[in-house]
Amino acid sequence: MTFSEFADYVTVMSGCMTIFGLGGLFTWGIFGRDRGGLSTTVFKVFAYSIKTGICLLLFVPFLLIWHLLYMNLILVVVGSFSHINYYWSSEDAFQYLFVYMATVVVLLPIYCLSCLSVYQWSLAPFITFYKALRHRSEDTTIR
Repeated sequence: MTFSEFADYVTVMSGCMTIFGLGGLFTWGIFGRDRGGLSTTVFKVFAYSIKTGICLLLFVPFLLIWHLLYMNLILVVVGSFSHINYYWSSEDAFQYLFVYMATVVVLLPIYCLSCLSVYQWSLAPFITFYKALRHRSEDTTIR
């Protein structure tokens, strides 16, 4: 193993520790008022920091999906990639704003529901959202 390979492993490990550490810092503030025992609080913080880390890691595939969706929509709306700026053009401002809003409207609810599913560790948020879309307000509670 060379030094550069070792440095790559250390970089990946430190990145994971940073992701889980930020989640732990966030969740420690949430459970700071909890009056349970120290071990219970530590386990809750650990579980929520892992779930927060999973949500942060889920953001990467959603960015890739957003990029593909954006690329396809901008190609459809503006026309061709040969004469456009990829992320913004003052000449086609309304088209770019439409594409940004359309991609956010589609992907943001799915990402939020995914994070809620991770925190609840079930598919109940998706089921509740589906029932709410069907306009059956009496069926939106999960039993």
